[in-house]
Amino acid sequence: MAASVLALKSCVESPSASAIYRISAASCSKRGIFQTPRRRNSSRAGIHGDLSAGAFTRPTIVQPDKFATVLDRKAPLTKALLALEKAVESKNMVAAFRICTMFKRHELKPTLAFYRALMQLCSEKHMHKEIRALFHDAEALGLVPDREMWNYLLQAESHTTYALSATRKQMQQAGIVLNARSYRTIIRHYAETGNVLMCLRTLQEMKDNKVMPDITTVEELVVRACTDSLPRLGHGLAVDYESKSSRRLSHHVWTQILAASAHLFYTNGVIEGWQRLVVDGGITPDEGICTMVINAAAVAGITDLVESAIDTLKATNVLLREHHIAPFMATLTTRGEIHKALELFEFMEKNNIQPTRFTARPLTKLLSTQGNLDIAIAHLRDRATTKGYNPVGAFNCILAATLKERTNYTIALSKEINDLKVTPTIDTFNILIHSACIHLNAPAAQAYFEEMLSRGLEPNKETYERIIMLLTSEPVYDDAFLFLQKMNSVRLVPSFDVLVGLAKKCSLRYDARWKSLVGQMEKYNYVVSDELMDYLHTNGRAHMTDGSMSRIGRSSSIAMEDEKTVDSSLSPSNSRPEFL
Repeated sequence: MAASVLALKSCVESPSASAIYRISAASCSKRGIFQTPRRRNSSRAGIHGDLSAGAFTRPTIVQPDKFATVLDRKAPLTKALLALEKAVESKNMVAAFRICTMFKRHELKPTLAFYRALMQLCSEKHMHKEIRALFHDAEALGLVPDREMWNYLLQAESHTTYALSATRKQMQQAGIVLNARSYRTIIRHYAETGNVLMCLRTLQEMKDNKVMPDITTVEELVVRACTDSLPRLGHGLAVDYESKSSRRLSHHVWTQILAASAHLFYTNGVIEGWQRLVVDGGITPDEGICTMVINAAAVAGITDLVESAIDTLKATNVLLREHHIAPFMATLTTRGEIHKALELFEFMEKNNIQPTRFTARPLTKLLSTQGNLDIAIAHLRDRATTKGYNPVGAFNCILAATLKERTNYTIALSKEINDLKVTPTIDTFNILIHSACIHLNAPAAQAYFEEMLSRGLEPNKETYERIIMLLTSEPVYDDAFLFLQKMNSVRLVPSFDVLVGLAKKCSLRYDARWKSLVGQMEKYNYVVSDELMDYLHTNGRAHMTDGSMSRIGRSSSIAMEDEKTVDSSLSPSNSRPEFL
């Protein structure tokens, strides 16, 4: 390339060539450099949209006042330029160098069109050093670079902020007015470097200079704002541009706006993005975006948007999970829509989604008042006539709501399990066992445990621990060891509090079985403090400080000095129910 540039410097202008070919800077077409010129405006406020009435508005069209000379296609210079145009279109650098050799052979002086074509090809090939060489070579031949050549040089110098600023200053000194393409290069540089503030300052400068930014510039700026966790800014730029332009941003840009807005719970961006993509554009977002939209819409309390996102997930054959429905449940609970919240359990049942206690916890708190609880029970009784529907999720939620102050109501409601056509689950029996623990009714707890086994349900860790804690508080606590043995037989690890409580009970009763419990603590890598061992060895006569019994990652604040205190601490009624 350097050899070609030196060869161009040695060329001598032919009189015939200069007489045949005269072309101005305004003869370059917007669609191609070497197309046959049409009526053009050579001023800077031409039809290229360089100047407009304002930012994000359509440019004002001005009639041309000067016309370009028609090319003579038989002239050697014209043939060379046409061949160079083909080389640029095909991005063939080898052919371009051959044309440079032909220029030297025919002793033709390169024109601005020649340099523009070569700089365009080098720009597409990202050959920035060659662009600089061509620009300075044109200046050495006495040619005055036009704005398009300056734009290529500006693009070549955009690798650093200092070089970009220096080139821009040179353009202003040369009397070149920046157009939309120039500003696009500047904004792209600041966007790639993550300087959103300078992007906005440049955009304001375009507005002050009445330059209309092209859609590529706006899209890059919007995507950069969304990437930098500024969805409000990106959404505002997108809406402002489309409100003042006939063109519309791509679906990719609106997807970025929707994802960023949903991630940061920006409600307006979520609503507008979902409307543009899904409702108007017919685009189906992926599961991740739909899940974020469900969460954001749930926080904002927009039930219609949540339902639309869930329908979209179903349309894409995504297997619905509990985390897809949990935000919707929270939304309905926040709005106080008890009937819809209970009907959501039916939707979860049809889609084989097992609701967890954490999903139902907001609704459980809502049903803690008598009026709401009566409404929920009446709804459950009305739905009992529906065939093929097991309202166990709604039943468990209502049953847990009765635990707080209406324990008798819990027992009465449990007797309606068959009438309500409820197939109880392990959570149902855990709630009933907890109700028995509140009343210190060990026989009832054991009865629920036996019924659970008769229905083919496997007790979990919570089931065993509640019964063990209840039996430990009884005067005769031998059954506690029986359930502890059952728990170990199914390979469930008892918690530190359960083992410590039972060990203290044995120590106060001068029962040597506390030693086997200490062995289990060590087996499960629980930290047994010296104060706890002193307490057990002295049968409760040694003083224990709070937090002296701890296990890895957790400390216990139990400090008991007599059997009555131990029984009071072991009472399950003092523990917070997990399903509330």
